Amino acid sequence: MVDLSTAMTAAQGERRQRTQGGDGEKKVRRTGRNLGLEAFDPVKHVQKEKADTASMWLVLGFSLVVTLLMRYVLMDSTEPENSRILYILPLTCVFLIPTLHRTLMPERFVEHYGGGTWFKAAFLHTFTFLALSFLLVNPPFGDIAAPELANKWTVVVDGGEDIEYPHSMATSGATLTWHTNGSTILAGDAWLLFALMDTTGTFYSNVSFTTIKSANHRVAAIGKN
Repeated sequence: MVDLSTAMTAAQGERRQRTQGGDGEKKVRRTGRNLGLEAFDPVKHVQKEKADTASMWLVLGFSLVVTLLMRYVLMDSTEPENSRILYILPLTCVFLIPTLHRTLMPERFVEHYGGGTWFKAAFLHTFTFLALSFLLVNPPFGDIAAPELANKWTVVVDGGEDIEYPHSMATSGATLTWHTNGSTILAGDAWLLFALMDTTGTFYSNVSFTTIKSANHRVAAIGKN
């Protein structure tokens, strides 16, 4: 036989043990380690920020060097039909970024680099190259566009006393024809009048003018380089 007082005391002790055990389990489940969270390490965080900053400046410098080589070395030695290499080759240099980091960066920085670093570096290199290229091939830093001839051009003949305009204005790319009416020569001086437009000036522009003699007429054509 167990008296009522002893039974109540035993029940209270058992309930107290279950309550303490439950609190212990809750505390274990609520810890960051069991939830997959890593403890914050200020020293490691600072080192990672320094590594990311150094990576950014390395990629910017690399993109600048690649752009300068493309603009002032590769572009001058590339034929127009092979112009695709001017942007394909610099963009493929993105695959050199991981090797560049492992070669130039100290080991304490390299250990913080991973797939995310290469992804961000690839985008930074691509858009930096495109932006710098746009600046270097346009005024005021450069002008790679060919000079443009005016839409109209003509020929003026100086007969000795009067200046004659034997032809109307011709459009760009068209030809003017002189008929000699049986004569073998054209008398007087002829002057070609046209306008040339270029962003940086026309001093170094090359313009070609050709005349073609055929039977009893002569054809003139104008072009540009």
